[in-house]
Amino acid sequence: LEARIRLLMRTGEARNPQDMWAMATGTAAAWAVHRTLQRLTEIDPDAAATFAAELTEELELPDYAEDACDIADR
Repeated sequence: LEARIRLLMRTGEARNPQDMWAMATGTAAAWAVHRTLQRLTEIDPDAAATFAAELTEELELPDYAEDACDIADR
């Protein structure tokens, strides 16, 4: 099973150190989710698809939903 997982992050320009820290923290969190979803896809593809669908519903990101669910279905 080969899985390619893409997380999209839209960030604005960091105007101060607090924004820079928040963006860095978000990047680290996105990477952790990426690695977790990648590993879950290897172990249990159905669970990965469910996780992607739930994440999409929670975040209300329809573009991400299509990508994540398509990837998890592979």
